[in-house]
Amino acid sequence: MLPDAEEIKTIINIIYQYVTLTEEEKKEIVDIITNINASVLYNSKIHGIYHSQKVFLFSYLIAKHENLNNEERQIIFDAALYHDIGRINDFEDTLHGYCSALRIDKIATHPIYKNEENLKILKAIVDGHSVVDDKKDRFIEDYEVTNVERYYKLYNILKDADALDRKRFFESSYAHLDERYLRLDYSKKLIKLSEEINSYYKNKILESKKMLSKPEVGNFLCYHSIGFDFFKMRSILEYGILSKREMKKYGIQNVVNFEGGNLDDYVSVVDARFINKGTAYYTFITNGVSFVCELDKLYNSNKNHTLSYCIENGLPYNKSFHDDEKYVYGKIAPENIQGIFLHNKIINKDIRELNYIYNSLSFNLFTNRLKYYIENISTTFIPDTSRVKKLLNEYQKELEHYYLLDVSTQNMIRDDFIKILETIREKINANIQNWMYQKFQLKLMRKDYDKITVEDVVLHELKKLGIEYTKNKTKDGIVISYQKIKTKSK
Repeated sequence: MLPDAEEIKTIINIIYQYVTLTEEEKKEIVDIITNINASVLYNSKIHGIYHSQKVFLFSYLIAKHENLNNEERQIIFDAALYHDIGRINDFEDTLHGYCSALRIDKIATHPIYKNEENLKILKAIVDGHSVVDDKKDRFIEDYEVTNVERYYKLYNILKDADALDRKRFFESSYAHLDERYLRLDYSKKLIKLSEEINSYYKNKILESKKMLSKPEVGNFLCYHSIGFDFFKMRSILEYGILSKREMKKYGIQNVVNFEGGNLDDYVSVVDARFINKGTAYYTFITNGVSFVCELDKLYNSNKNHTLSYCIENGLPYNKSFHDDEKYVYGKIAPENIQGIFLHNKIINKDIRELNYIYNSLSFNLFTNRLKYYIENISTTFIPDTSRVKKLLNEYQKELEHYYLLDVSTQNMIRDDFIKILETIREKINANIQNWMYQKFQLKLMRKDYDKITVEDVVLHELKKLGIEYTKNKTKDGIVISYQKIKTKSK
């Protein structure tokens, strides 16, 4: 779907906040975007026309900064627009660049390609965009490129422009942008712009969606787990349980341990009707603090739907295949939350024994989670982070080494690699355990070595907010019913 005049104006206005454009440059951007040959692009909202438009925009801005000549500009623009025409799916693979290179001479028909060297460079950078940098030199020989300097220059621009659009992916996705691997200094200055551009396109996709899934309507008892993120209780008590998009509206920090199937618009819950048939209840609800909710609409996910299909059609993505996991669209309002549930398994568990942070193949997600704990603990005392910083460097090096490997080698060593990460994670988690104990020891005015339980901390957080509560014992644990917040003191 090509953008209309109003949409292009909005895009240019977003760019103009970061990069000054002349009227001639604005017109050129409009002309190129509106004349894309959409019929040859892969039909997808992930690697289709929206992706081509954005990669072109980033290429245009980098080319402007690098003062490319007209021939170089034409090559990089064609590469940006049509680098994914060889795709047959939205998965990460190294062959679609080659398939695109085979076809691109049928689409790129500008007179500059009468010079065979220009066409060779175009094909070489398109082929090379889908493989790791270590292999970029092979395309010089494969396509008999003689102007090696030009090839490297345009290769770097295409790779960075393509990478900048990775801001559309989740932090935990293999495809998410790791800013450290951008090749050009100027590309790093476009990261904030890429976030805004991707946010605009994401909203544009949402507006074009048709809700294909109909909710189940009725009266449902459900659970939503927050793990042992005691700091999250306040926002839930005040605003309810929010999807990522709703959190953004309220300006609430969204830090997660891992990406589930919620995507941006859904909240995952465990349907109480199926807890004896599914696995989510025993995975999450028995291993964390949970909120008990009464809901009138639940969405199901289809195990046969791919991630890209779910993103395109506004559906929850069934990532973990829990039969008792369902989804709520948007948010669970405070009035629909009936209480806090603590399972027998965790009520009296010492907070020095809890898991606060989990492994992630996204270094950004992992470090953001760690920073989140440090920030919240620092409101009581300043923890010594020197040991954790060393461990974090080890974690980062292991990830970097892993991502430099080809896919087959990654698959071969994956189990051993995960064990290494888990060993480092356990050491980092041990530090967080000690910090959490020190924090709540001070808050609860406990003596050294006194046991502090999950229940102790949950009740403290309620009291801190001036909330009156009652505890009701059930065969599986306790349900803490509470009144509305009377004060908003910290």
